[in-house]
Amino acid sequence: MGQGQVCFWTEPSMHGTAWCYGPPGYADAENGTRRHAFSFESKVNGSVYAISYGPGAGCLYREIRKDDYDENWTAWAGKIDGVSHDKLGCEPG
Repeated sequence: MGQGQVCFWTEPSMHGTAWCYGPPGYADAENGTRRHAFSFESKVNGSVYAISYGPGAGCLYREIRKDDYDENWTAWAGKIDGVSHDKLGCEPG
């Protein structure tokens, strides 16, 4: 994991397959982490936003701050569709 990135893993405790995002812009979650990211760690200087698109037209975001991490991210593990440097008009979730 490099400085300026947030990384997500498919398993708890930063195990399994990883995918990393570096701002700016939006990126779809890759490497099996879409709706299956059970841990993350951020080294982004500032905030980025995990984005979840619902069955309707709306979306939710979860703010991820610098040095934020979760070794067992069950609250959002099945929600993340992508990451952005912006809230993209989504609601907090």
